[in-house]
Amino acid sequence: MIGRSDESVLIILGSDEFPLLDKSCAHPAFRNSAQAIREYFQSPSGLNIPDSAVIDLFASELGPAEQDEAICNFLNSNDQSKNIFFYYVGHGDFLESREYYLTLKNTNPLRKHFTAIPVSFIAQTLRVIAAGRSIYLIFDCCYAGSAVEKFMGGFNEQIATQTEKAFGASILPYSGVALLAASSKDEVAIAYRNQRYTMFTESLINVLTNGIPEADRLLSFRQIGQSVSNYISDSHGVLGVIPEVHTPRQVNADIADIPLFINRAEATKAPELRVPIYNNKGQTPFSTWQSLQPAILPGHESKSESIREMGKWIWRMRASGEEEAGACRVMPIQRGVIKFDYNIIDGDRRSVSFFAVPRETKMRYYRDWSTESGRKSIVSDDHSDCGRNYSAGLSGLELTAGGWHEAEFDFDFTKSGISHTIFFFLINGRRSVFKSASTVCFSNVTVFRFQRF
Repeated sequence: MIGRSDESVLIILGSDEFPLLDKSCAHPAFRNSAQAIREYFQSPSGLNIPDSAVIDLFASELGPAEQDEAICNFLNSNDQSKNIFFYYVGHGDFLESREYYLTLKNTNPLRKHFTAIPVSFIAQTLRVIAAGRSIYLIFDCCYAGSAVEKFMGGFNEQIATQTEKAFGASILPYSGVALLAASSKDEVAIAYRNQRYTMFTESLINVLTNGIPEADRLLSFRQIGQSVSNYISDSHGVLGVIPEVHTPRQVNADIADIPLFINRAEATKAPELRVPIYNNKGQTPFSTWQSLQPAILPGHESKSESIREMGKWIWRMRASGEEEAGACRVMPIQRGVIKFDYNIIDGDRRSVSFFAVPRETKMRYYRDWSTESGRKSIVSDDHSDCGRNYSAGLSGLELTAGGWHEAEFDFDFTKSGISHTIFFFLINGRRSVFKSASTVCFSNVTVFRFQRF
């Protein structure tokens, strides 16, 4: 898992100009893509790699041998790094011997074997200089999948000694090579002339900067690759070139599955907190149990709402007879938590339940908020607009008799499509044989909504 910026280095190769090749080989999308990759890897929302841990050889005038030497010197000077990211964008092709190579700025079509850089040379350099480290290759070029076989062997005999030499007693628990290839070994990569980036890198940057919804806080190389594939399929259909993820070398773990990248879809979410929107412990008026407008019954204006002058707020709800219910005022919330203390004081104490339900649910109810010990509370509310069967969904619990109890339950009606408001109610059980009202006293009631800040 990447935890510090000094654990990773970035190598960038390629070019957008090829003066010795056909003019059609030049493409500004290559430069834009390389710049976008560097910006991401060095950004705080990326891997935050410092300039000292980046070697940018894009469009370099150096030949293959000089670039190879520059990479060796760079890796030796950053020998404490654990992760090497190697990005190439440009053209990949084959020599007559079927050796796979990457084109550099001054590659000569008549002397490709001397002026291009064979992937086997890159593999050999990393095999010697970076044995024991995790190497992540990102090749945005034609036939990129052909690079896999060059990294399959040859690391074994040097891993232990090179790792011990580089890290001393702090031997890495895992290492290897993973490749994210823009195309298979038989396909060309695509960079449209009217597009700012190549098809592959545009999709890669999109995934890296936007993240993957519902995934973990950190994403693996493989997850990124799969999401890039999905993005290209969705955006380009049958014209899209689907990338591949390979792990030709694994030591102790498949490094393509190690969490690496910050999931921006998850990181942009602030923690979800429970925020009280009603709490009868303080001087909060009962109007918070209403929706947008007060629901005062004609003739009951003076009883519709009052705050107790002192002491513990205690109010009660009554459910009369089998499957009868008492209901409270509606609340403008679909998802949340209710916490409360309760005491069943009369009626059938063995079969009383307390529920939350979407407001447009139909049921019989006892519309009466009564008084307790002479203190006033909400008297009644009008639910005549409740017009659907309550099979649409309930959230609640069965209450326990015998004194005061603490209780809490969650409710979530966001996917019900029924209403943006809910109400709470009591209901006598279906098997109740006690036909008089069941009365429950409530105290210390707090209703929370979930909210991000």
